[in-house]
Amino acid sequence: MTAMDTIYGKIKPNGDINLPKDALKNLGVKVGERITLMIDKNEVRIRPALTLPDLMGCAKNILPKNKTARDIISEVRDEDAEFE
Repeated sequence: MTAMDTIYGKIKPNGDINLPKDALKNLGVKVGERITLMIDKNEVRIRPALTLPDLMGCAKNILPKNKTARDIISEVRDEDAEFE
């Protein structure tokens, strides 16, 4: 049985995936590491899960250059206050 077979046997929709340590080791995943499983037909791809700094970096790329996330949150709160 391969590590991939072990994963397919443990996947439950909307649930946790509990894998033995040897399967994680064979897949190159450290115990306790957060990962994202990309499941496509007969293939499972593993990549590290996005962390908060990763998400902030993504947000930085899509925000207008003269505004910070804090500025936008403040504007939204101000608009919400107007409707109360």
